[in-house]
Amino acid sequence: MKLISVQENLKKGLLIVSHGTGKNINLPILNNILIKAHQNTIELISTNLEIGIINKLRGKVEEDGEFTVDAKIITEYVNLLPSENVLMEETDGELKIECDNYKTKIKGESAKEFPLIPSVSQDNYYSCNAVDFKKALNSVVFAVSNSENRIELSGVFFNFEDNKLILVSTDSYRLAEKSISVNAHNFNDQKLIVPARTVQELLRILSNYNNEDLDFEQKGEVKIAISDNQILFIIDSVELVSRLINGQYPDYK
Repeated sequence: MKLISVQENLKKGLLIVSHGTGKNINLPILNNILIKAHQNTIELISTNLEIGIINKLRGKVEEDGEFTVDAKIITEYVNLLPSENVLMEETDGELKIECDNYKTKIKGESAKEFPLIPSVSQDNYYSCNAVDFKKALNSVVFAVSNSENRIELSGVFFNFEDNKLILVSTDSYRLAEKSISVNAHNFNDQKLIVPARTVQELLRILSNYNNEDLDFEQKGEVKIAISDNQILFIIDSVELVSRLINGQYPDYK
């Protein structure tokens, strides 16, 4: 694997995906970020087995391949680099990084052990304005239950009906509801429960575009695709895949 990308793009991409890593004694590779280079596409991938985050970067791929390195180490190192082109090359179980006068090697692990991110078909999806979606999530996430006694209350209820998305959360004491307009692309009405951790990650990713990309703030949209027990959110060049919570949401009305 050999690739070249701009430090600013790598820094932002690593910041987004590093939050998706998970600490697991039985599967230490979850602490790592998977770097994939294939046909001039660079992908940074992380997962904690419940959430998977994929960020596609612009760059030049000189040699296809994939490799995993510790998320904290590579993120902190890239943050220290100047705003120049960064060369990354995997050789003999190490990731060589060069930028201007800086050079280092980070030991990593083979990508063979890295868990697969579930695939969600994008043939059918909903879309909505990114700003409206962010405001709606902020309006309801505070009322989600922190208790695991009733698992269905530990997430946000997504109710797609009549070109509207109704978001609901409650902890049995407080209740929040917010609706926004959506466009349904070959989709029927759906009802599902998205974990609170997933909603918090979505808000964090959406916040990365504040004041950085005014065009996205004004015109950007979020795509939402659903299949089986998984949900996919696409925000610009970032994809977030999450499991759904099984259960029947209470009749809050």
